[in-house]
Amino acid sequence: MGISNDVLLFIIAGFAFALLVLYSRNRIPEQLRRPMAIFALILVVCSFSLVIVSLFKLGMAG
Repeated sequence: MGISNDVLLFIIAGFAFALLVLYSRNRIPEQLRRPMAIFALILVVCSFSLVIVSLFKLGMAG
């Protein structure tokens, strides 16, 4: 019982978007900085929680 492809793709996309926002914060317009940072934070929290849930499911299956 592994991580499905959809969950894995969401995790990668969430962390990649957060890294993109971090590295290009000087090029992002001032009006979009805060909303993009909040959205990236929400994606990272959701991705992290999906990783934790997947690890719990993996532990319960074995």
